[in-house]
Amino acid sequence: MNTSIILISLIITLTQLADAYLRYLAFRKGMEAGERRRLWGLYLAWGFFDGALFYYWLFQHTGIEVVAYKAVLMLGWIPYQAIFMAVVRRQLCQHIFVVGMSAIWSFLQHNWSNIAVALLMQDSPEATVLTVHGGLYLLWFVLAFPLARGMFSRLLPSRKFFDLRPLGLYIAFLPLAIISGHMLLMADGRLWHTWPERLSRIYLPLFFFFFYRYVLLASREFYAQQRGEQNHQLLSGQLGALEEYSRLSQKNSEEIAVLRQELRGNYRAVHALLEQGETEGARKTIAAARARLEKARPVSYTKSPFLNSVLSVCINRAEGMGCKVSARLDLPDTWHTSESDLALLLANVLFRAAKASTKQPEGRRELMLILRIREGKGTMELMNRHETPFPLDERGLPQEDKAIDENGLGVLSLTAFAQKYGAKVSFCQQEGWVRLSLSWEDRSL
Repeated sequence: MNTSIILISLIITLTQLADAYLRYLAFRKGMEAGERRRLWGLYLAWGFFDGALFYYWLFQHTGIEVVAYKAVLMLGWIPYQAIFMAVVRRQLCQHIFVVGMSAIWSFLQHNWSNIAVALLMQDSPEATVLTVHGGLYLLWFVLAFPLARGMFSRLLPSRKFFDLRPLGLYIAFLPLAIISGHMLLMADGRLWHTWPERLSRIYLPLFFFFFYRYVLLASREFYAQQRGEQNHQLLSGQLGALEEYSRLSQKNSEEIAVLRQELRGNYRAVHALLEQGETEGARKTIAAARARLEKARPVSYTKSPFLNSVLSVCINRAEGMGCKVSARLDLPDTWHTSESDLALLLANVLFRAAKASTKQPEGRRELMLILRIREGKGTMELMNRHETPFPLDERGLPQEDKAIDENGLGVLSLTAFAQKYGAKVSFCQQEGWVRLSLSWEDRSL
Protein backbone atom coordinates (compact mmCIF):
# COMPACT_ATOMS: atom_id res chain seq x y z
CA MET A 1 0.00 0.00 0.00
CA ASN A 2 2.88 2.39 0.85
CA THR A 3 4.39 1.85 -2.60
CA SER A 4 1.07 2.76 -4.26
CA ILE A 5 0.78 5.91 -2.15
CA ILE A 6 4.33 6.98 -3.01
CA LEU A 7 3.64 6.35 -6.70
CA ILE A 8 0.41 8.34 -6.90
CA SER A 9 1.90 11.18 -4.80
CA LEU A 10 4.84 11.36 -7.22
CA ILE A 11 2.53 11.28 -10.26
CA ILE A 12 0.36 14.13 -8.95
CA THR A 13 3.41 16.21 -8.05
CA LEU A 14 4.89 15.76 -11.54
CA THR A 15 1.50 16.60 -13.05
CA GLN A 16 1.31 19.89 -11.20
CA LEU A 17 4.92 20.75 -12.03
CA ALA A 18 4.12 20.08 -15.69
CA ASP A 19 1.14 22.45 -15.54
CA ALA A 20 3.27 25.07 -13.77
CA TYR A 21 5.87 24.74 -16.53
CA LEU A 22 3.28 25.55 -19.21
CA ARG A 23 2.22 28.68 -17.32
CA TYR A 24 5.89 29.62 -16.96
CA LEU A 25 6.38 29.33 -20.74
CA ALA A 26 3.83 32.10 -21.35
CA PHE A 27 5.94 34.56 -19.29
CA ARG A 28 9.43 33.18 -19.93
CA LYS A 29 10.54 35.75 -22.53
CA GLY A 30 9.82 38.66 -20.21
CA MET A 31 11.51 37.17 -17.13
CA GLU A 32 15.04 37.87 -15.98
CA ALA A 33 17.49 35.03 -15.34
CA GLY A 34 17.36 35.65 -11.57
CA GLU A 35 13.57 35.41 -11.57
CA ARG A 36 13.69 32.09 -13.43
CA ARG A 37 16.19 30.56 -11.01
CA ARG A 38 14.23 31.75 -7.99
CA LEU A 39 10.94 30.52 -9.42
CA TRP A 40 12.16 27.00 -10.15
CA GLY A 41 13.98 26.75 -6.85
CA LEU A 42 10.71 27.50 -5.05
CA TYR A 43 8.73 25.21 -7.38
CA LEU A 44 11.00 22.23 -6.69
CA ALA A 45 11.07 22.93 -2.95
CA TRP A 46 7.27 23.04 -2.83
CA GLY A 47 7.03 19.97 -5.05
CA PHE A 48 9.15 18.02 -2.58
CA PHE A 49 7.02 19.21 0.32
CA ASP A 50 3.81 18.35 -1.57
CA GLY A 51 4.85 15.00 -2.99
CA ALA A 52 7.06 13.62 -0.26
CA LEU A 53 5.17 14.94 2.73
CA PHE A 54 1.66 16.34 2.32
CA TYR A 55 0.28 14.06 -0.43
CA TYR A 56 1.78 10.99 1.20
CA TRP A 57 0.23 11.99 4.54
CA LEU A 58 -3.15 12.72 2.90
CA PHE A 59 -3.46 9.42 1.02
CA GLN A 60 -2.09 7.54 4.04
CA HIS A 61 -5.07 8.82 6.05
CA THR A 62 -7.80 8.80 3.38
CA GLY A 63 -6.65 6.00 1.15
CA ILE A 64 -6.36 6.31 -2.63
CA GLU A 65 -9.96 7.26 -3.30
CA VAL A 66 -11.69 9.56 -5.72
CA VAL A 67 -12.63 12.48 -3.40
CA ALA A 68 -9.07 13.02 -2.16
CA TYR A 69 -7.70 12.52 -5.70
CA LYS A 70 -10.04 15.14 -7.21
CA ALA A 71 -9.37 17.54 -4.34
CA VAL A 72 -5.61 17.61 -4.88
CA LEU A 73 -6.03 17.91 -8.66
CA MET A 74 -8.44 20.84 -8.39
CA LEU A 75 -6.65 22.72 -5.58
CA GLY A 76 -3.01 21.62 -5.77
CA TRP A 77 -2.11 24.17 -8.49
CA ILE A 78 -2.91 27.13 -6.21
CA PRO A 79 0.39 27.14 -4.21
CA TYR A 80 2.40 26.95 -7.45
CA GLN A 81 0.49 29.89 -8.87
CA ALA A 82 0.93 31.85 -5.64
CA ILE A 83 4.68 31.27 -5.88
CA PHE A 84 4.65 32.39 -9.52
CA MET A 85 2.78 35.62 -8.73
CA ALA A 86 5.09 36.32 -5.79
CA VAL A 87 8.12 36.08 -8.09
CA VAL A 88 6.57 37.87 -11.09
CA ARG A 89 4.69 40.69 -9.36
CA ARG A 90 3.13 42.26 -12.43
CA GLN A 91 0.62 41.65 -15.18
CA LEU A 92 -2.24 40.39 -13.00
CA CYS A 93 -4.65 40.11 -15.93
CA GLN A 94 -2.12 38.05 -17.88
CA HIS A 95 -1.69 35.70 -14.89
CA ILE A 96 -5.45 35.16 -14.69
CA PHE A 97 -5.67 34.53 -18.42
CA VAL A 98 -2.79 32.03 -18.46
CA VAL A 99 -4.21 30.15 -15.45
CA GLY A 100 -7.50 29.74 -17.34
CA MET A 101 -5.78 28.56 -20.52
CA SER A 102 -3.61 26.05 -18.66
CA ALA A 103 -6.72 24.81 -16.83
CA ILE A 104 -8.42 24.16 -20.19
CA TRP A 105 -5.34 22.33 -21.47
CA SER A 106 -5.11 20.20 -18.30
CA PHE A 107 -8.84 19.51 -18.54
CA LEU A 108 -8.36 18.12 -22.04
CA GLN A 109 -5.47 15.91 -20.91
CA HIS A 110 -7.47 14.54 -17.98
CA ASN A 111 -10.44 13.81 -20.22
CA TRP A 112 -8.33 11.78 -22.63
CA SER A 113 -7.16 9.83 -19.58
CA ASN A 114 -10.78 9.41 -18.43
CA ILE A 115 -11.77 7.97 -21.80
CA ALA A 116 -8.83 5.54 -21.77
CA VAL A 117 -9.53 4.17 -18.30
CA ALA A 118 -13.29 4.03 -19.05
CA LEU A 119 -12.61 1.85 -22.10
CA LEU A 120 -10.05 -0.44 -20.48
CA MET A 121 -10.49 -0.47 -16.69
CA GLN A 122 -14.21 -0.47 -15.80
CA ASP A 123 -13.81 -3.49 -13.51
CA SER A 124 -10.48 -2.52 -11.90
CA PRO A 125 -10.06 -1.36 -8.27
CA GLU A 126 -10.54 2.36 -7.67
CA ALA A 127 -6.95 2.91 -6.44
CA THR A 128 -5.55 1.26 -9.58
CA VAL A 129 -7.81 3.30 -11.87
CA LEU A 130 -6.75 6.58 -10.23
CA THR A 131 -3.05 5.71 -10.39
CA VAL A 132 -3.27 4.74 -14.07
CA HIS A 133 -5.36 7.87 -14.78
CA GLY A 134 -2.58 10.08 -13.37
CA GLY A 135 0.08 8.16 -15.28
CA LEU A 136 -1.86 8.56 -18.54
CA TYR A 137 -2.03 12.31 -17.97
CA LEU A 138 1.76 12.44 -17.85
CA LEU A 139 1.89 10.30 -21.01
CA TRP A 140 -0.44 12.70 -22.88
CA PHE A 141 1.60 15.63 -21.61
CA VAL A 142 4.82 14.17 -23.04
CA LEU A 143 3.20 13.27 -26.37
CA ALA A 144 1.56 16.68 -26.77
CA PHE A 145 4.48 18.67 -25.35
CA PRO A 146 5.81 20.02 -28.71
CA LEU A 147 2.36 21.40 -29.49
CA ALA A 148 1.85 22.76 -25.96
CA ARG A 149 5.29 24.39 -25.85
CA GLY A 150 4.72 26.21 -29.14
CA MET A 151 1.24 27.30 -28.12
CA PHE A 152 2.01 28.51 -24.58
CA SER A 153 5.24 30.24 -25.66
CA ARG A 154 3.11 32.45 -27.93
CA LEU A 155 -0.02 32.39 -25.80
CA LEU A 156 -0.29 35.97 -24.59
CA PRO A 157 -1.78 38.54 -26.96
CA SER A 158 -0.66 42.16 -27.00
CA ARG A 159 -0.62 43.87 -23.61
CA LYS A 160 -3.05 46.41 -25.08
CA PHE A 161 -5.71 43.68 -24.87
CA PHE A 162 -5.41 43.70 -21.09
CA ASP A 163 -4.73 47.42 -20.63
CA LEU A 164 -8.23 48.25 -21.85
CA ARG A 165 -10.76 48.49 -19.03
CA PRO A 166 -13.12 46.73 -18.51
CA LEU A 167 -12.52 44.76 -21.73
CA GLY A 168 -9.12 43.56 -20.49
CA LEU A 169 -10.70 41.95 -17.42
CA TYR A 170 -13.33 40.21 -19.54
CA ILE A 171 -10.62 38.74 -21.76
CA ALA A 172 -8.54 37.68 -18.74
CA PHE A 173 -11.44 35.80 -17.10
CA LEU A 174 -12.86 34.30 -20.32
CA PRO A 175 -10.94 30.96 -20.19
CA LEU A 176 -11.84 30.45 -16.53
CA ALA A 177 -15.48 31.21 -17.31
CA ILE A 178 -15.43 28.63 -20.13
CA ILE A 179 -14.03 25.86 -17.92
CA SER A 180 -15.66 26.64 -14.54
CA GLY A 181 -19.01 25.04 -15.37
CA HIS A 182 -17.47 21.66 -16.18
CA MET A 183 -15.14 21.85 -13.19
CA LEU A 184 -18.05 22.36 -10.82
CA LEU A 185 -19.86 19.34 -12.30
CA MET A 186 -16.74 17.21 -11.80
CA ALA A 187 -16.38 18.21 -8.14
CA ASP A 188 -18.29 15.20 -6.87
CA GLY A 189 -17.46 11.81 -5.45
CA ARG A 190 -18.13 9.82 -8.64
CA LEU A 191 -15.40 7.91 -10.37
CA TRP A 192 -17.33 7.20 -13.58
CA HIS A 193 -19.36 9.63 -15.65
CA THR A 194 -21.55 9.17 -18.70
CA TRP A 195 -20.23 9.22 -22.25
CA PRO A 196 -22.15 12.38 -23.21
CA GLU A 197 -20.46 14.13 -20.27
CA ARG A 198 -17.02 12.92 -21.35
CA LEU A 199 -17.53 13.98 -24.97
CA SER A 200 -18.89 17.43 -24.05
CA ARG A 201 -15.82 18.04 -21.87
CA ILE A 202 -13.66 17.54 -24.95
CA TYR A 203 -15.80 19.43 -27.45
CA LEU A 204 -16.11 22.72 -25.56
CA PRO A 205 -12.40 23.26 -24.70
CA LEU A 206 -11.33 22.24 -28.23
CA PHE A 207 -13.83 24.66 -29.74
CA PHE A 208 -12.54 27.42 -27.46
CA PHE A 209 -8.91 26.78 -28.46
CA PHE A 210 -9.77 27.05 -32.14
CA PHE A 211 -11.81 30.19 -31.47
CA TYR A 212 -9.02 31.75 -29.43
CA ARG A 213 -6.48 30.93 -32.14
CA TYR A 214 -8.59 32.85 -34.64
CA VAL A 215 -8.92 35.82 -32.25
CA LEU A 216 -5.17 35.81 -31.60
CA LEU A 217 -4.30 35.83 -35.30
CA ALA A 218 -6.84 38.59 -35.94
CA SER A 219 -5.44 40.66 -33.06
CA ARG A 220 -1.87 40.29 -34.31
CA GLU A 221 -2.92 41.40 -37.78
CA PHE A 222 -4.81 44.35 -36.29
CA TYR A 223 -1.91 45.50 -34.15
CA ALA A 224 0.55 45.00 -37.01
CA GLN A 225 -1.62 47.30 -39.09
CA GLN A 226 -1.89 49.75 -36.20
CA ARG A 227 1.89 49.73 -35.72
CA GLY A 228 2.27 50.45 -39.43
CA GLU A 229 -0.03 53.45 -39.11
CA GLN A 230 1.80 54.64 -36.01
CA ASN A 231 5.16 54.30 -37.74
CA HIS A 232 3.77 56.29 -40.65
CA GLN A 233 2.63 59.01 -38.22
CA LEU A 234 6.03 59.03 -36.52
CA LEU A 235 7.76 59.26 -39.88
CA SER A 236 5.49 62.13 -40.88
CA GLY A 237 6.37 63.88 -37.64
CA GLN A 238 10.09 63.35 -38.30
CA LEU A 239 9.76 64.67 -41.85
CA GLY A 240 7.94 67.71 -40.50
CA ALA A 241 10.77 68.33 -38.04
CA LEU A 242 13.35 67.99 -40.82
CA GLU A 243 11.41 70.46 -42.96
CA GLU A 244 11.28 72.85 -40.03
CA TYR A 245 15.01 72.42 -39.51
CA SER A 246 15.62 73.14 -43.19
CA ARG A 247 13.55 76.32 -42.95
CA LEU A 248 15.40 77.34 -39.80
CA SER A 249 18.76 76.65 -41.45
CA GLN A 250 17.73 78.72 -44.46
CA LYS A 251 16.61 81.53 -42.16
CA ASN A 252 19.94 81.38 -40.30
CA SER A 253 21.84 81.48 -43.59
CA GLU A 254 19.92 84.58 -44.64
CA GLU A 255 20.55 86.22 -41.27
CA ILE A 256 24.26 85.43 -41.53
CA ALA A 257 24.40 86.97 -45.01
CA VAL A 258 22.74 90.15 -43.70
CA LEU A 259 25.09 90.15 -40.71
CA ARG A 260 28.11 89.91 -43.00
CA GLN A 261 26.91 92.89 -44.97
CA GLU A 262 26.38 94.85 -41.74
CA LEU A 263 29.85 93.91 -40.53
CA ARG A 264 31.45 95.07 -43.78
CA GLY A 265 29.56 98.36 -43.45
CA ASN A 266 30.66 98.65 -39.80
CA TYR A 267 34.29 98.03 -40.74
CA ARG A 268 34.14 100.83 -43.33
CA ALA A 269 32.43 103.14 -40.82
CA VAL A 270 35.01 102.42 -38.10
CA HIS A 271 37.84 102.94 -40.57
CA ALA A 272 36.39 106.31 -41.66
CA LEU A 273 35.86 107.44 -38.04
CA LEU A 274 39.41 106.53 -37.08
CA GLU A 275 40.80 108.44 -40.07
CA GLN A 276 38.79 111.46 -38.94
CA GLY A 277 40.11 111.05 -35.39
CA GLU A 278 36.68 110.35 -33.90
CA THR A 279 37.81 107.61 -31.52
CA GLU A 280 34.70 107.73 -29.34
CA GLY A 281 32.41 107.28 -32.33
CA ALA A 282 34.46 104.32 -33.50
CA ARG A 283 34.27 102.77 -30.00
CA LYS A 284 30.46 103.08 -29.97
CA THR A 285 30.18 101.52 -33.43
CA ILE A 286 32.34 98.56 -32.35
CA ALA A 287 30.25 98.09 -29.15
CA ALA A 288 27.02 98.06 -31.16
CA ALA A 289 28.46 95.49 -33.60
CA ARG A 290 29.61 93.31 -30.69
CA ALA A 291 26.13 93.38 -29.14
CA ARG A 292 24.64 92.38 -32.48
CA LEU A 293 27.05 89.42 -32.73
CA GLU A 294 26.22 88.26 -29.19
CA LYS A 295 22.52 88.33 -29.99
CA ALA A 296 23.02 86.38 -33.22
CA ARG A 297 25.24 83.71 -31.64
CA PRO A 298 23.52 80.30 -31.74
CA VAL A 299 22.55 78.74 -28.41
CA SER A 300 24.33 75.46 -27.61
CA TYR A 301 22.23 73.22 -25.37
CA THR A 302 24.51 70.18 -25.52
CA LYS A 303 27.64 68.90 -27.24
CA SER A 304 25.45 66.77 -29.51
CA PRO A 305 24.91 68.63 -32.81
CA PHE A 306 21.90 66.44 -33.56
CA LEU A 307 20.11 67.26 -30.29
CA ASN A 308 21.03 70.92 -30.67
CA SER A 309 19.41 70.96 -34.09
CA VAL A 310 16.25 69.25 -32.83
CA LEU A 311 15.97 71.54 -29.80
CA SER A 312 16.57 74.60 -31.94
CA VAL A 313 13.74 73.58 -34.25
CA CYS A 314 11.38 72.76 -31.37
CA ILE A 315 12.12 75.90 -29.37
CA ASN A 316 11.90 78.10 -32.46
CA ARG A 317 8.52 76.52 -33.25
CA ALA A 318 7.29 77.02 -29.65
CA GLU A 319 8.44 80.64 -29.62
CA GLY A 320 6.58 81.10 -32.89
CA MET A 321 3.43 80.08 -30.99
CA GLY A 322 4.06 82.85 -28.48
CA CYS A 323 5.64 80.66 -25.78
CA LYS A 324 8.49 81.72 -23.56
CA VAL A 325 10.85 78.75 -23.44
CA SER A 326 13.65 77.96 -21.00
CA ALA A 327 15.74 74.82 -21.40
CA ARG A 328 18.50 73.42 -19.21
CA LEU A 329 20.36 70.28 -20.26
CA ASP A 330 22.99 68.48 -18.22
CA LEU A 331 24.41 65.72 -20.41
CA PRO A 332 27.80 63.98 -20.19
CA ASP A 333 30.22 63.76 -23.09
CA THR A 334 28.93 60.25 -23.82
CA TRP A 335 25.73 58.45 -22.88
CA HIS A 336 23.96 55.21 -23.87
CA THR A 337 20.39 56.29 -24.58
CA SER A 338 19.84 56.50 -28.32
CA GLU A 339 20.13 60.10 -29.57
CA SER A 340 17.42 59.46 -32.15
CA ASP A 341 15.03 58.07 -29.48
CA LEU A 342 15.71 61.05 -27.24
CA ALA A 343 15.39 63.54 -30.10
CA LEU A 344 12.09 62.03 -31.27
CA LEU A 345 10.73 62.13 -27.72
CA LEU A 346 11.78 65.75 -27.20
CA ALA A 347 10.41 66.88 -30.56
CA ASN A 348 6.97 65.41 -29.99
CA VAL A 349 6.43 66.20 -26.29
CA LEU A 350 7.72 69.76 -26.70
CA PHE A 351 5.41 70.34 -29.64
CA ARG A 352 2.44 68.94 -27.69
CA ALA A 353 3.27 71.09 -24.66
CA ALA A 354 3.60 74.17 -26.85
CA LYS A 355 0.23 73.46 -28.48
CA ALA A 356 -1.36 73.00 -25.04
CA SER A 357 0.12 76.33 -23.90
CA THR A 358 -1.59 78.16 -26.76
CA LYS A 359 -4.84 77.73 -24.81
CA GLN A 360 -3.43 80.24 -22.32
CA PRO A 361 -3.69 84.01 -22.84
CA GLU A 362 -0.75 85.67 -24.59
CA GLY A 363 1.91 86.61 -22.08
CA ARG A 364 1.21 83.51 -19.96
CA ARG A 365 2.46 80.90 -22.38
CA GLU A 366 5.55 79.34 -20.91
CA LEU A 367 7.54 76.10 -21.17
CA MET A 368 10.36 74.83 -18.96
CA LEU A 369 12.53 71.83 -19.90
CA ILE A 370 15.13 70.12 -17.70
CA LEU A 371 17.00 67.11 -19.11
CA ARG A 372 19.74 65.35 -17.19
CA ILE A 373 21.76 62.15 -17.65
CA ARG A 374 24.18 61.28 -14.88
CA GLU A 375 25.55 58.08 -13.29
CA GLY A 376 23.48 55.76 -15.47
CA LYS A 377 20.19 57.56 -14.81
CA GLY A 378 18.21 59.78 -17.13
CA THR A 379 15.57 62.24 -15.95
CA MET A 380 13.42 64.74 -17.79
CA GLU A 381 10.95 67.31 -16.52
CA LEU A 382 8.77 69.34 -18.84
CA MET A 383 6.42 71.98 -17.47
CA ASN A 384 3.93 74.12 -19.34
CA ARG A 385 1.30 76.56 -18.14
CA HIS A 386 -2.22 75.14 -18.20
CA GLU A 387 -4.76 76.87 -16.00
CA THR A 388 -7.80 74.75 -16.95
CA PRO A 389 -8.18 71.13 -15.67
CA PHE A 390 -5.86 68.73 -17.46
CA PRO A 391 -7.67 65.36 -17.87
CA LEU A 392 -5.72 62.09 -17.70
CA ASP A 393 -6.78 58.63 -18.85
CA GLU A 394 -6.72 55.41 -16.79
CA ARG A 395 -2.98 54.99 -17.52
CA GLY A 396 -2.19 58.41 -16.06
CA LEU A 397 -1.42 59.86 -19.52
CA PRO A 398 -3.07 62.85 -21.21
CA GLN A 399 -6.41 62.08 -22.79
CA GLU A 400 -6.63 62.26 -26.55
CA ASP A 401 -7.18 65.83 -27.75
CA LYS A 402 -7.10 66.39 -31.52
CA ALA A 403 -6.83 70.15 -31.04
CA ILE A 404 -3.52 69.71 -29.16
CA ASP A 405 -2.09 66.53 -30.69
CA GLU A 406 -3.82 65.75 -33.96
CA ASN A 407 -1.94 62.50 -34.68
CA GLY A 408 -1.33 61.49 -31.07
CA LEU A 409 2.44 61.62 -31.62
CA GLY A 410 3.18 63.21 -28.25
CA VAL A 411 1.65 60.41 -26.15
CA LEU A 412 2.68 57.76 -28.69
CA SER A 413 6.36 58.70 -28.65
CA LEU A 414 6.28 58.98 -24.84
CA THR A 415 4.78 55.50 -24.35
CA ALA A 416 7.14 54.02 -26.97
CA PHE A 417 10.17 55.49 -25.16
CA ALA A 418 8.85 54.34 -21.77
CA GLN A 419 8.29 50.77 -23.00
CA LYS A 420 11.69 50.57 -24.69
CA TYR A 421 13.69 51.87 -21.71
CA GLY A 422 11.39 50.78 -18.87
CA ALA A 423 10.91 54.43 -17.95
CA LYS A 424 8.66 55.70 -15.19
CA VAL A 425 6.22 58.36 -16.38
CA SER A 426 4.02 60.65 -14.31
CA PHE A 427 1.83 63.67 -15.02
CA CYS A 428 0.46 66.10 -12.48
CA GLN A 429 -1.11 69.56 -12.44
CA GLN A 430 -0.33 72.05 -9.69
CA GLU A 431 -0.85 75.79 -9.41
CA GLY A 432 -1.52 76.30 -13.10
CA TRP A 433 1.37 74.16 -14.34
CA VAL A 434 1.29 70.71 -15.92
CA ARG A 435 4.41 68.70 -15.11
CA LEU A 436 5.67 65.67 -17.02
CA SER A 437 8.30 63.68 -15.10
CA LEU A 438 10.27 60.90 -16.79
CA SER A 439 13.07 58.73 -15.40
CA TRP A 440 14.88 55.79 -16.99
CA GLU A 441 18.04 53.70 -16.95
CA ASP A 442 20.65 55.08 -19.35
CA ARG A 443 21.56 51.91 -21.23
CA SER A 444 22.12 50.69 -24.76
CA LEU A 445 19.35 48.61 -26.35
